[in-house]
Amino acid sequence: MRHVVLRAGAVRNSGEEDMPEAAKRLRRMDRFGRAGYLAGLRAFAAAGLAREERPHSGYGVIVGTRHGCRSAITEHAARLAAARRVEDLAPAVFAATVHNTVSGELAIALGLGGVSEAIVSGRTAGLEALILGARRIAGGDADRVLVVAAEGIDDAMRAAWEEEKLAFGERAAGVELVETGAAVVLEAEEISSNERSPVRYVSGTLFFQPDARRAAARVLEWVKRVEAQAGRGAAPAAITLCGPSYEDFLEGNTEGTLEAPQCERFGAAGVYEIAHDVARIARAAPSTSSPSKKIRVYVTRDMTGGVAAVALESSSP
Repeated sequence: MRHVVLRAGAVRNSGEEDMPEAAKRLRRMDRFGRAGYLAGLRAFAAAGLAREERPHSGYGVIVGTRHGCRSAITEHAARLAAARRVEDLAPAVFAATVHNTVSGELAIALGLGGVSEAIVSGRTAGLEALILGARRIAGGDADRVLVVAAEGIDDAMRAAWEEEKLAFGERAAGVELVETGAAVVLEAEEISSNERSPVRYVSGTLFFQPDARRAAARVLEWVKRVEAQAGRGAAPAAITLCGPSYEDFLEGNTEGTLEAPQCERFGAAGVYEIAHDVARIARAAPSTSSPSKKIRVYVTRDMTGGVAAVALESSSP
C-alpha cells in the first residue's frame, strides 16, 4: 500500500468572481457545476500543475456532493412540464442534469484520463470522496486524484433549507446556507514534489449510527487508534467538526470550525475545512525548530446517522 499526500487545496466561495479564461465553459454549467469546476481548477493551479497534453490514465477526479445538480434537474422538469413545443426546452439545462458534470468537465479541461467518479450522499459526501481518492492511490489504481466537493445553492434550495432547519430546533437558528466549492490534490508520496511541510493522509472511516452519543464514542475510539498509529512523536489529535452541530455530537471534544457564525455547506463542509488547512500549511514559513508531528481529524455527520472522518498528519504547527 502506498502513502498518500495532499499536495494543495483551494476553495471557491459564493460571490467570488469567475475565471475569465473559463467563461465559455462556465456558461453551460449550473451553480453546482461552476462551484466545483472553479474549485478544482484553483486547486490544480495551487499545486503548480499543468494540463496533460494527452489524457493521463493515472490521474483522476472524484466529486462529492449532497445535492449535486438538483437545481438543473428541477429547472428542466419545470420546463418540460410547461413546454408546448420543442423550442420551449433548453438543451443547456438538460446537459447539466447529471451529477457527474463536474468530474467530466474537469477531466476534459485538465487531461485527467483515469478514475472519474461522483458520490451523491449527504453531508459526508466530500469526505467520502477524499477517502475513496486516497484508497484509489494507496491501492495503485491512480497516482494523482483531484478531489472536489461542491454545493450549488439557488433560491428554491434556500427556501427548502429554511423549512428543513425548523426540524433542528434552536441550534439551527441563524445558520446560513452557503454555496461552496472546495478541492484538494491527492498524490502518491513517491511522485509528489511537495517537500515543504507535506500533509499526509493517515486514515479515514465511514459508518452509520443514528444515536449521536454512540456515534461520537465510535469516532473517539477510532481517533485513539489513529493516535496510537502515529506513535510517541505526535501530539493528541485536534478534532474539527466540519459544520454546525444540531445535536449532542462530539461536544467538548472539537477544535471548532473556521466559520463564525457557523455555516451549512452540506457535502462540501469536510473538504472545505481540509482545503483551508492544506493551503494555510503550504503558505507557512518553514520552522527553524524541530517540527512536531500533528494529527488533525475532520468529521462530518448527517443527523440521519451517516458519519465520515478523515485523519491527516503534518509536521507544521
